[in-house]
Amino acid sequence: MKKILVFFAAIVVLTCVISSCKKTTAIPLKINVPTDTPTPRSFAIGPLLDDMEDGDNASYWGGYWYTYDDGANGGTSYAVPMSDTWANSHSITTAPFYMQHPGCDTSGNNVATGFSARMTGLVTNTYTYGFVGMGNTFLNPQGPVSLTYVHGWKGVSFWVKGDGKTYKMKIGSVNPMFLLSVNDNFYEWSFTASSTWTKITVPFTSMTQEPYWGTVLPVTSVADCLDMAVNIQWQCQGADVIGNNATVDLALDNVTFY
Repeated sequence: MKKILVFFAAIVVLTCVISSCKKTTAIPLKINVPTDTPTPRSFAIGPLLDDMEDGDNASYWGGYWYTYDDGANGGTSYAVPMSDTWANSHSITTAPFYMQHPGCDTSGNNVATGFSARMTGLVTNTYTYGFVGMGNTFLNPQGPVSLTYVHGWKGVSFWVKGDGKTYKMKIGSVNPMFLLSVNDNFYEWSFTASSTWTKITVPFTSMTQEPYWGTVLPVTSVADCLDMAVNIQWQCQGADVIGNNATVDLALDNVTFY
């Protein structure tokens, strides 16, 4: 009797082992394949940061374009393309910055099929000095670039088209002289964005800081600060200047150091 029980037990075990080894119907993975893949290219630091013509969100130096807003300050201003801060605070999936039509050529002619880095949006005074902006990180991962002492550049130029409002271009730096780190009062240049493509040329020596806040440095320190530059930004004036619920519209093309 014991032998019979052992025999049946062995058959049950063997049946279970064989069953576990059977192939089952595979569950296909849902993979989203991009409809277009950016052309692989190498990145190198040269005078041209980006002419936007490849249509992707990376510059020729390898850094990425992005937008930002006053969400971290408790504000409700927003930019389009949306910033990661806005997406996260509204439980929306973040999305990369995208280029838009039209662009311009190196002579300022409008090119309907060309691309530009464009930011639209709305500025509110929920945060008193509400703002939005867009920029490029220069490198990926972000790190310092010596615009002055290594590359010997004296300034930067770019083409702009917009809504007639005043904007400012500023260059972020990790120079330890900036005591507030990435949120400090960086050297900048103000300009008006006209309704037609206009070239803006900015000598580094003409860049200044805003008064009354952040780390105030002498104008003679600009080269030292730009020796450790990490990004370039374009930002609207604050809500205290342009008012509550003010729209913004700024397009950029052909960002070049010289």
